[in-house]
Amino acid sequence: MALQNSELPSFENEVIQTDSENTILRSNLKNISDVKAWIAEYGRNTNTKWNLRHSNPSGVRFLCAHKYVCHHSSFNKVPSSQNKRGISKNLNCAATI
Repeated sequence: MALQNSELPSFENEVIQTDSENTILRSNLKNISDVKAWIAEYGRNTNTKWNLRHSNPSGVRFLCAHKYVCHHSSFNKVPSSQNKRGISKNLNCAATI
C-alpha cells in the first residue's frame, strides 16, 4: 500500500523511493522529541499505534536510531496457535518505521 502525502506528519518530508511494499522518506527531525512527535502525528493520521522495539540514543554515525513496530506485530506476543483467551493482538503485522 503506497503512502499518501496526507498521511505524513507536518514536518518537511521528502519521498526518496517507493514501491508496492516500502516507502523510504527523509524528514527534518533534529532531536528525539521531533522523532516522538513525528511518530505520534503519523499514528493519529493513519489510525495506527507504534511500539519502540530498538533504540540507540547516542550513536556514532547517526544522532539516534529508533525502530518502531506496529502494535499488531508478533514481537513479544503469544503465537496465534497458543492464544487461548482470544485477546492477543498478534496479527503478524510486518510494518516498521
